[in-house]
Amino acid sequence: MKLRLESVAITDVRFGDQTRVADHVLYINKQELTDLLSKDENFAGVNIELAKPGDGTRIVNVADVVEPRCKIMGGVDFPGVLGRNVSAGRGTTRALKGVAVVLCDRHPHWIHSKSLIDTSGPAAEIGRYGKMLNVVVDPIPNGDVGDLEYAFSVRQAGFKAAVYLAQASTVEQVDDVKNFCTESSHPDLPRIAYYYQIYSPQHDAKGIPDPIFYGNPISTTLPLVVNPNEIIDGAVTSGYTIRMMETYSIQNHPIVTELFDRHGRELNFAGVVLGVCSMEPVRRALAAMMVGNLVHDTLNADGVIMTKALGGAPNVDLGAAATECEKLGVDTSLLIQILNTQASLDSEVLFSDPALNAIINTGIIFERKELPALDRILGGTADTQVFNDSRKQYAGQPLEVEQRFICGCLNQLGASRAVAVEY
Repeated sequence: MKLRLESVAITDVRFGDQTRVADHVLYINKQELTDLLSKDENFAGVNIELAKPGDGTRIVNVADVVEPRCKIMGGVDFPGVLGRNVSAGRGTTRALKGVAVVLCDRHPHWIHSKSLIDTSGPAAEIGRYGKMLNVVVDPIPNGDVGDLEYAFSVRQAGFKAAVYLAQASTVEQVDDVKNFCTESSHPDLPRIAYYYQIYSPQHDAKGIPDPIFYGNPISTTLPLVVNPNEIIDGAVTSGYTIRMMETYSIQNHPIVTELFDRHGRELNFAGVVLGVCSMEPVRRALAAMMVGNLVHDTLNADGVIMTKALGGAPNVDLGAAATECEKLGVDTSLLIQILNTQASLDSEVLFSDPALNAIINTGIIFERKELPALDRILGGTADTQVFNDSRKQYAGQPLEVEQRFICGCLNQLGASRAVAVEY
């Protein structure tokens, strides 16, 4: 499986008469994009705004972030989500770099955490999107729409906007080309696999799983082998709570892309095992055994990097899978996040196997950050209550927020802008 990813660097975004890319500037026909997204009957209307670094904007109710991408050849855009169910990871994909589609979900009954993006101040420094060019898609609910139904419409709007914007660059000279393929093998180099715990059912709203894999729910799926190209080419998207990881981070998956960069030089990228957190012991034991067998026997890996979804149960699940890999002689390296601001690393990992001795902490999710008030609010108003915690805080006021609510600050895939250090 071979994927060619072409990138065009965007240095500015402006509204204009025609959606196009010229001299690295993305021009957007605001009315055309608004009309495209407003066709959804769940929307009373759609606001399209721009937020740029340093302009003093606070974007609230952030539900997802998507990098503008479209298929040029050999596939469909976001298969199973926008297009028919064909394999991602093949052909040629075009991406706009430096710009992000930010989705806002104003649904009043949505119970899961949504995050914020500040383009100025401390949050802009530690979140990956505060210094990017943001195209903000802010739909307005059309009456009494169900929360999950509305969340689906919001994400559809984001993917449509991402494709629409990327298609503006199909005649622009590309700035960078990356080819992704693991078919070549170098016998003298170690084989390194990646275990991607993609999902945890503990976050399911109303017990209904999120459609995150080719547009389908995956909460009951046992571990399976996928080509890494599929992950970065639209087969995997964010869930209905941003705690699952925003789509932008999956499209630019730091571990997958880093393993590709080192493939053939320092290691052989053996492949990816995809898994789901198990919520009960019997299934956990079965899934862990399958992860070990797939990593060791199917991918023939010497080592494996392992990441998890957000939460305590995923920690336990990850530890069980890692133990099975270690029993088979596969060295493991685990990425986790500490869940308690007062705890130490050894009391927070939730497993104690001495073989699991390479653990990377990507941040403390409950650490709080003070943010000043900003003049411009998108995705709501100054009176919009932000976050789903015990404190009543409003978008137009100074905030004291947990770092997990700053979009792009903490990242369980390894792209965190903040880390925890144990002294």
